[in-house]
Amino acid sequence: MGAWMAGNEPEFQLPFEETWHEQVRASVKQKFGSQPGIADYMRSPRPASPARHAAISSVLNDFSTHVARHVIEEIFKGKLLYAGGDDVLAMVSVDDLLPAMLLLRAAYSGVGDVAGLPDYIDLKGLRIGKGYVWLNGRPMLMMGSRATASMGAVVAHHQAPLGAVLRHLREAEKRAKAHKGADGRDRNAFCLRIMKRGGGEVGITARFWDTADAPTRVASPAGYLLRLADALANTDFSRRAVYKAQAWLADMPPRPPADDAAWREMVASYLAFQFEKQRGFRSLAYEAVALACSDVAPAIPVPDDRIEHREAIALEHLLVVAEFFAREGRVFGKGV
Repeated sequence: MGAWMAGNEPEFQLPFEETWHEQVRASVKQKFGSQPGIADYMRSPRPASPARHAAISSVLNDFSTHVARHVIEEIFKGKLLYAGGDDVLAMVSVDDLLPAMLLLRAAYSGVGDVAGLPDYIDLKGLRIGKGYVWLNGRPMLMMGSRATASMGAVVAHHQAPLGAVLRHLREAEKRAKAHKGADGRDRNAFCLRIMKRGGGEVGITARFWDTADAPTRVASPAGYLLRLADALANTDFSRRAVYKAQAWLADMPPRPPADDAAWREMVASYLAFQFEKQRGFRSLAYEAVALACSDVAPAIPVPDDRIEHREAIALEHLLVVAEFFAREGRVFGKGV
């Protein structure tokens, strides 16, 4: 956010011509485009100004005051504990957690395929698109597709010590901000940690998305979790597929550092076979392996003696997290 306010880095700058209305831009090019000084001026980066700062302040005020509260408390079963600028702290029912994460992230930038969210979700007057959020007919400018946001999330039993949960939450947020995707870029990620009541922990860290159109349900790790959990919960797809996959993933050879096509095909085909055997879908198996090899990482550090098995561990955590959300009482739209 400091970089957005300062506007000194190329990533957070726009040339003058991109900040003008298209009719103004076309008129200037037509009348003065042949003059080198004018052309250079149009391509030069526009410096930060009071108007930029006022716009960002307005965006953060609308997001924290209106949008975040509407998403958490009106659309989902949650309670907003704190919202100040780009910082949000909330408690959400476990069956609403994944769609709430996706919708909150999409709303922050004002872009996203909200039509891809589960059918039971009623947006209650909220619309998202072209860098704006419309809430009950009122348009509110958001941060845009170039802005990133990272998120930590923790699932814990209601009797878990709150101090410990908050400590895990802060660690998850830091891990999300430090996560690097397949393109080497960091941030714009989430870290989801599940603290089991009987001890132990599973979870994943991944980027929300790498494309400007910000898909919410398709081609994103969180969207994949939604689709796999929904298939495990609401079709004939048996959750035993995940338990059986865990058994053989522990003995899976390490992914080779180069030319890993054979390794990917071996893991994906075996997982697809297991999915089909449990009346599941082959495509979900291949998607899981692709995500584990490109972006998804375990939410907790991998021991040094297991680091070469990182992809297999990430795949196991991805499947286990989806199975967790597919259990009775956590099925999307049916929780208590």
